[in-house]
Amino acid sequence: MQAKFKGKLVDVWKISHRPVYENWVKQAFEKSILSWNERNQNVLNFESGDLALVGDFLVREQSGEFQVVSKERVSQKLDILEFNM
Repeated sequence: MQAKFKGKLVDVWKISHRPVYENWVKQAFEKSILSWNERNQNVLNFESGDLALVGDFLVREQSGEFQVVSKERVSQKLDILEFNM
């Protein structure tokens, strides 16, 4: 999906166990930038050591960097423009 984050257009994925259709998310898993936690499958691991939870939103900025927006703060931080499921 697309959204505005900090005034800029970004790609967003709502973290879930549903099949992933966004190519950028698929590529991040294939390159091991993202992986599911072995002990808790509701936790998404980042290559950097950061974590996110199912239900949170993964933001890919124009620079290619990832940010996580918690489900509790999504309405404050993201302006969803296009929602694909």
